[in-house]
Amino acid sequence: RFGRNYIEAGDYIEQIFPFLGVRFISIADNFDSFKNPAGIEIGLKNLIHDLYSRDLSKKIKSTKELMQKQGVYSGGGVPFGYIRDDGNGKTADFIPDPEAAQVVRQIFTLAADGNTTTKIADILNKKYIPTPGAYKREHEKIRYQMKNDKRNLWTSSQISLIIQNEVYLGTFVSHKLSTVKPGVVRKIQESEYVKLENHHDKLIEKEIFQKAQKVISTG
Repeated sequence: RFGRNYIEAGDYIEQIFPFLGVRFISIADNFDSFKNPAGIEIGLKNLIHDLYSRDLSKKIKSTKELMQKQGVYSGGGVPFGYIRDDGNGKTADFIPDPEAAQVVRQIFTLAADGNTTTKIADILNKKYIPTPGAYKREHEKIRYQMKNDKRNLWTSSQISLIIQNEVYLGTFVSHKLSTVKPGVVRKIQESEYVKLENHHDKLIEKEIFQKAQKVISTG
């Protein structure tokens, strides 16, 4: 596919390429700009290709939205504390990872006891508990590239993200972003999120989760 937009593709074929002396060949369309100048049929084909691409994009988007409402996880790595259950044909299911889940529970317990996110990060670092990135690199078969390989330390922001994540209550949350156009996404308001309770095994009780939220404002 040469271009997504039929007007842009037409400008290149009819104006820019001839001006630059560039030869454009399309095998599928049996077109060679050096032998046959672009005619109206090329413009029509570009238009049809453009409309087809837009229609396909809409269908893919609709399918993804339907999967989200059904609780099907289509992302990459699963949240820290879980692993993906591929054994029963439901790739959306999360099952607790015993070792990582214990770290998540420890974080929430410390937060519920009144420790700040900064203090919690300091406690985990002193105990040399691997960060989510380091844990993923150690346990997954595929090599995981960490953003900062030399600084494998927990941070306050990492703790905050975990504490605020409803996935640990067994809730599936999706549709946080929407594609405006290729390469451009926008954030969705939380009121429009797709949330499915009791989607998977919870790691944290609701009472502990709510108590932990109070430390977010204190840092």
